[in-house]
Amino acid sequence: PFAIDSAYLIQSKGDIQVEDVSSLPNNAFKPFHKDLRLGFVENPVWIKLRIKPQPATSSEAASVIGSDSAVVLRIGLLALDSIELFEMVNGEWIKQHRGDKVKQKYASCLDDFHCFELRSDPKDPIDLYLKIQTTTINTVVLEAVPVRDLPLLVANRMVTLMSTFAVATSLLVIGLLFFVIERSSLVATFCAYQIAV
Repeated sequence: PFAIDSAYLIQSKGDIQVEDVSSLPNNAFKPFHKDLRLGFVENPVWIKLRIKPQPATSSEAASVIGSDSAVVLRIGLLALDSIELFEMVNGEWIKQHRGDKVKQKYASCLDDFHCFELRSDPKDPIDLYLKIQTTTINTVVLEAVPVRDLPLLVANRMVTLMSTFAVATSLLVIGLLFFVIERSSLVATFCAYQIAV
């Protein structure tokens, strides 16, 4: 029941802090919808977010969320090296740090996303900043969900991942059977591709 307004800025050379980024005008950021796919980007990427209940379901969202429920921001994909989330709480920037190369005491999400539990009231718009650094392909997927919906969402995602893995494994086994029957370069290429995937 949440909408996300999002925009990004690729950091130029130099060290920029969240205080600097938050003071930039809105036109310094390029808006994007849903997923951000930048490819290989050497410099850190800053993402400005506003999470808010969807206008059509604000009353429903308030009843579903409840006063004691939190919002979880899910950020994928798992291969992102470092994700720093900055949230303004009581006039101070609170930082949470996740990522593929960040040691964590526990896994906040059991699927291929990084999860951040937000401290702000979910009935009001929540303004956040993300600083993302990675040496892999910079693909960012964003989802905001009530914490009570998280287990079902993760379970559905795991079913999808396991189904995809089962189909890929089945295709590999079929390819290996064909390779045993007839050793052709096409079948060998297919098997190599399936192993790589």
